[in-house]
Amino acid sequence: MRGRAGEDRVSADLEANGWRVLDRNWRGAGGELDLVVLKNGRLRFVEVKARSEDDPVGVEAVGTAKQAHLVRAARAWIRS
Repeated sequence: MRGRAGEDRVSADLEANGWRVLDRNWRGAGGELDLVVLKNGRLRFVEVKARSEDDPVGVEAVGTAKQAHLVRAARAWIRS
């Protein structure tokens, strides 16, 4: 549930800042896209990592293998 709550929060924050959520938890090409958003013609694929309050940086949680899965999934989403 923690992951879902994190996605809900990030989705709400993005929408409050003018982004339109096009898709959530999309699966394809061996990966999952947490959020696909659009604003002013800019498409973004957002990976959400729920972290504890004392550990706000999640960049290290998306390693090389995960990045490759995200790229494949993003390309598949664009083709769909």
